[in-house]
Amino acid sequence: MSYKVNDYTSDVIRSNLDHAEDLWNWEHKVLDPADAELAGEDLVGVLLVYKDKELFMYNVMDNQSVFSQYKTNATYFQVACGVYGAACSLLLDEIPNGLYYVDELLTKTTTDYGRYVSYYMKDFTIGENAGSDGTLLNRMRKASKIGGE
Repeated sequence: MSYKVNDYTSDVIRSNLDHAEDLWNWEHKVLDPADAELAGEDLVGVLLVYKDKELFMYNVMDNQSVFSQYKTNATYFQVACGVYGAACSLLLDEIPNGLYYVDELLTKTTTDYGRYVSYYMKDFTIGENAGSDGTLLNRMRKASKIGGE
């Protein structure tokens, strides 16, 4: 899973790196959808990149719909679904001891993690790209060369 902090917050942190401890003294507020409606939506997913193809699976949820049903925001709900899936896997499945990325749970074990996660988080988009732009590491290297020129 990947999470991107909004550009404003990222810029504030970057511009204060020389005195980051001062950021803790700023007034902070957690955005609570019970206090004010949160706009937007959250995407969570996985992209598996191979030399000749890419497989993807993702879910998009909007804050208003999630709040109306579960009284929380989309980010918290998606995280809770992942934790629920992991807990169910640990309790109900026979998984060899070890550390697993989400894709490894699905490809290297016999867990029903995917079924558990989709018990509450139902609408997934699943697909395959017939080609690939290369591994993520190679994409990052290409992007840094382009940005450095």
